[in-house]
Amino acid sequence: MALETQQVSPGRDQDGKTLKRFLNRVLGMSCRLQETLFELLATHVASMEAADRRDGLPNQGVLSLNRGMRWGRLQQVTELMAENLPGALVLRRLCLMRGMDFEEASAMLERAPEDQEAMQGFYMRSKHEEVLLVLRRRTRDGQVAYQLVLPHDSPKTQLDGNSCTLAKMKQNSMRRITPDAAKEHWTQQHRLSETQCLHVQRGQNCGNRTCRSGKRFLEETMLTGQVLVHWDFLCALLGEKNSLVRCELNTGAVLVGLVIPQDMVARLRQSILE
Repeated sequence: MALETQQVSPGRDQDGKTLKRFLNRVLGMSCRLQETLFELLATHVASMEAADRRDGLPNQGVLSLNRGMRWGRLQQVTELMAENLPGALVLRRLCLMRGMDFEEASAMLERAPEDQEAMQGFYMRSKHEEVLLVLRRRTRDGQVAYQLVLPHDSPKTQLDGNSCTLAKMKQNSMRRITPDAAKEHWTQQHRLSETQCLHVQRGQNCGNRTCRSGKRFLEETMLTGQVLVHWDFLCALLGEKNSLVRCELNTGAVLVGLVIPQDMVARLRQSILE
């Protein structure tokens, strides 16, 4: 059965009653016609998705700010500043906090199940005098493996580029230290990593002013507000491959918007103000 096409008057799609009227008319159709209609809609949606994938522009919906553990395990996200812009847009500077203080690390060690291999505890890297906490972790194959907890970053499962197994722990040159000996070093690393990259902490010259290696506090810029209203403009400025992201602040407030690369913030602000 052929579907009848009708002309829709300009602006009618803005009418809040249009969708309800359409659905009521669908309910009045025969089951066969309803099935045909939704098959056509599904085919149309599938064709649009295929076109987006072909062009490398799939719509993934609203994603988590830290999707795929991009910045490791975040402790919390705080808002440093908010700048109101024309068009009901807000430019927000966020601080992403990683790592943990010595008290939290000590509590993790106390809560950890007993390790029959007796490898859990605080260790010092001989080369750079950097402290870390080693905890046993579960593995699917039952192999004895460990995770490394750092003052400035989220826990890692690799040691010197390899999975941190019992064999790797025994071969490594790290030396075991007591919690009392670890406290001073841990506290210092935790404090310095707020503002210094790992290279500076090690006394090296780092020519990259924006280096984030080993930094505990990371800053990101997010554009929130009426983002969808300005979507075409923002895609033209920032590029097509953009997705809305969701972020929960330490206050419990939830933000939805776009993450803006640091080198685009000034240009974005200027374009919006113009």
